[in-house]
Amino acid sequence: MACNSIISDENIKEAFNTDNIKASFMKATYCERDDIKTAFIDIEKNGKKLLEHCCIHKEYIKDIDYKFVKLQGIRIKTNLRNSGISKKIIKRNIKIYRKENFKCIKLNAIQDGMIVWSKLGFKFDNIKDERTILRYFRDYLNEIKKIKNKGYTSIKSIDSSDFFDSKINFTDWLSENTKLYGLPMTMEL
Repeated sequence: MACNSIISDENIKEAFNTDNIKASFMKATYCERDDIKTAFIDIEKNGKKLLEHCCIHKEYIKDIDYKFVKLQGIRIKTNLRNSGISKKIIKRNIKIYRKENFKCIKLNAIQDGMIVWSKLGFKFDNIKDERTILRYFRDYLNEIKKIKNKGYTSIKSIDSSDFFDSKINFTDWLSENTKLYGLPMTMEL
């Protein structure tokens, strides 16, 4: 397959193997075209599945001038969130993808991903998207937590505890009060 020159199956799995996390393919990788390799990856640690749904869907794309990774979906199990798994995986991804000469990782952030990906170093492709989320965050703080503006200027600077309240967390509140969905984000490698 011509697309195998983009990245080997071995390196796709290696990009997830960290801290006893092991990756496997849900089905064989395949070429959508000569310039796109698709993989569906499952991850586990100590024999326990880490994902809430079937798999991580990634596309490895060779453009005219460079290669990039498109992350189509990943959802860590709810009880495992805030345990550092995503951070460890992204660090490992960066190391392997840089070695393989990828220039960036792209994704469309949904729900709590709009916060998590930002905290992990992804930037919104449109700076207005982050400003919009910050505006809604100030509304959340005021309405739910009864806190006036704390002066946050970026999502990355927000204290993680401010995202949570016994009534409703910020991302659930955001889903109920807005139609924000699938915001494009990129991490340059």
